[in-house]
Amino acid sequence: MINNNNCLGESILRVLEESTGGFTSDGNETFDDLSAPSRTDIGGKLNINYHVNLANIDLAALTNIGANCTIQNNYGLESITLTALEDVDGNFEFNNGDDVDSLDLPALTDVGGSITINNNDRLESFSA
Repeated sequence: MINNNNCLGESILRVLEESTGGFTSDGNETFDDLSAPSRTDIGGKLNINYHVNLANIDLAALTNIGANCTIQNNYGLESITLTALEDVDGNFEFNNGDDVDSLDLPALTDVGGSITINNNDRLESFSA
């Protein structure tokens, strides 16, 4: 969990490949980049919420999320990389990412719950 760190500029989790629990990042005001290029599995939920300046999320190697995936209220978000994501065991929610124009999940084959894409002002395309 990475929460409410008002001076944290970025989080790069370079070598962490998997965890049995979830991952949450909430309310880090100056946070502008979240990258975990080696992370392939999250055993629980993935929550990335309420970041004012978060511009990029790069989880390119992530293939599985063991519960809900919620990415919401990241008003400066410009890009999300989830190109390897195959399975979400719960719901997939992407809400209030005002500057994202494309959400592409080319490997996604299974969502255990619902898919909700809501209130994204510049979103022009979604594919899964």
